[in-house]
Amino acid sequence: MVDLRNIEELRRACSDVVENAPTDSVYVKWGNDLPEFLAEIRAADFQMRASKEFQRLIWRDNPVASTGRGYISVDKAIADPEFRKWLAKRSIEHLPEAPEPRKVALDRLYNELKEKVCQYTKSTPRLMIYRVLAGFFSVRLHHAGEHKKDKAPSCCHVRQPRWRWAILPRQYPSKTGRSSRIDTSRR
Repeated sequence: MVDLRNIEELRRACSDVVENAPTDSVYVKWGNDLPEFLAEIRAADFQMRASKEFQRLIWRDNPVASTGRGYISVDKAIADPEFRKWLAKRSIEHLPEAPEPRKVALDRLYNELKEKVCQYTKSTPRLMIYRVLAGFFSVRLHHAGEHKKDKAPSCCHVRQPRWRWAILPRQYPSKTGRSSRIDTSRR
């Protein structure tokens, strides 16, 4: 049995997993499909982004991440042409280049999207919103899923996210503190 508390055994276990990973695994498929999905999202113009088909793709068939075990229907939002146009318009707006203004812009967009989509749902589709934003702004952010309970009721009063947007200018900090390269050639 491997003692994962021992750093050397943990390294060896990780190496074994990488070396023995099947080439037809779900993760390999996901790794191949995701760049194609993100390229399709980036290439979509306003008309395409405002279509029901595109909205179904970005909300329901989004491979960025799983929404977990629960499912919150956003079909009513997708059916509303005004909602679709609003989201399409917001998704093609440029984000500020500087990290702090970009964080503020992403926080604002998250809150606006949450408020709008919650008009059509009984609870907050928080993970779906994260996936949608990650699909639209894949090179610019990732979300560290920290949450705190709302102090005041919101439209769906589940939890209020405490976003830590990581601005990804082609590098990200690794766990060891060194920067690791991100392959953006396929993005």
